[in-house]
Amino acid sequence: MAADIPGEISEKVITRQALTEEENAMLTEEQSRALADAELTYSASQVGVGAGTAIAGGFSAFMVISSFVGGLIGWLLIMKKKVLQCTSCNAIVAAS
Repeated sequence: MAADIPGEISEKVITRQALTEEENAMLTEEQSRALADAELTYSASQVGVGAGTAIAGGFSAFMVISSFVGGLIGWLLIMKKKVLQCTSCNAIVAAS
């Protein structure tokens, strides 16, 4: 990192582990700010990913429900037609 943070502390931050009091005391103010900025950037990116997932999931659910309702309405319109059948020759005629 640009702030010359010790390797073991960098690894802990990358793997999202909490730093001990001794490790925090070893850091300079510049290093502490750099770590705080990195954590804030990571948290902000996770919020963006979560929002995108929620929007895509909501759109998918809307499309599934819309497709189901459209199919149901289409089926009902088709099934509403009446069919007449001749009793002597068994001919079928649509009566709608």
